[in-house]
Amino acid sequence: MAGIFRLGLWAALCLVFATASWAETRGDVTNLPLPRFVSLKAGEGNVRRGPSLSHRIDWVFKRRDMPLVVTAYAEAGVVARLGDCTLDWCRLNADGRRGWVTKAALWGVAPAEIRE
Repeated sequence: MAGIFRLGLWAALCLVFATASWAETRGDVTNLPLPRFVSLKAGEGNVRRGPSLSHRIDWVFKRRDMPLVVTAYAEAGVVARLGDCTLDWCRLNADGRRGWVTKAALWGVAPAEIRE
């Protein structure tokens, strides 16, 4: 049971890198507090490779009430390998963790740069 909890929490953190502090901010789209804990309401939930429904599904959570953490920030000062970039998002890989970060929050990639 503990392994399932750790896997769920780890997978949620891999979607986007966790922030070092838990100072409350608000999401641009939802206006909900970030970071925040949530639980999976449905019996299944897809974890996608990127931020849209057109991105490939990497995991399928099949446990209702799975605890997840929603974050929207990369830790300041992290040096990461830059992967694919869409118009607004870039995939990063840092120290074995992968996730997506808004392009506007990155240094080292041009605003109009697209990477595949």
